[in-house]
Amino acid sequence: MKRAMLGMKRRSLGVKRSLACALLLAMTPLPAATANLVKTYSYFAIGGSTLDDIEAQLSKRGPEVK
Repeated sequence: MKRAMLGMKRRSLGVKRSLACALLLAMTPLPAATANLVKTYSYFAIGGSTLDDIEAQLSKRGPEVK
């Protein structure tokens, strides 16, 4: 009887260890997905003889952030 009980305890310990290992593996963080980053550059000509002219050109055709 004692041997049967001892065998059951060993099996339950093995099951508990297996479950603990499975839980630890399930909780390990996966590597984060990398984001694709695309940069584009475009150049434009502006002209003007005064600061007001240049600012007007920039407001019409200036750089945009999309």
